[in-house]
Amino acid sequence: MNKFPKENPNDFKYEIKKGLNNIPYASLPIGNSKKFKWKYFDEDVTNAFQIYKFWHSPNEIATNFKYMYPGFNKFNYNVFVRKFKTLKKELLKYNIYFYFLDYMGKWSNINLHFIDYSWTDASNLALEDNPNLNIKDISYIFIDDVSLLKAILYGKLYFYHQILNKDIPNLKLVFKNILNFNITKFSNSNAISFKLKKII
Repeated sequence: MNKFPKENPNDFKYEIKKGLNNIPYASLPIGNSKKFKWKYFDEDVTNAFQIYKFWHSPNEIATNFKYMYPGFNKFNYNVFVRKFKTLKKELLKYNIYFYFLDYMGKWSNINLHFIDYSWTDASNLALEDNPNLNIKDISYIFIDDVSLLKAILYGKLYFYHQILNKDIPNLKLVFKNILNFNITKFSNSNAISFKLKKII
């Protein structure tokens, strides 16, 4: 039995409808044609990159993913994951906590980025790692998957932070050694940014 929504997908382009089995389906184009079909939409997917790839064709992704970590000529998500794991390990040596929140796509899209949600999660994680401290006494820095996605699309990578003054020199050292990013100016704006390399 066909369990797709009874509505014609061409009349509900890029919309989500519940099927006859009460499972959500999205109306997406068939290849490069102007015709649409129903495709199962997994509501449990929370990663911004997975969500973006669901709604966009491989050609669109290849065209839109314009920026990458220096030294790489094509997009590779795992490059960032590996760098972030190393960054976390090295920063921890100086009691600076790094968090990569790779599930914030559930709250956002590329046009709306609710960074306050990420701040709340990162602060809670920092407190879990330091149960005997006040949040104001903890140095931590984070990035979420939406920020990373926007960087791949537009070229600027943002990290958000609360860093104690005594920890700033070590933060700069680790970012230089691990990411080869120079933090030339550090302010209390709660964010630092770096330019990515445009993929030719």
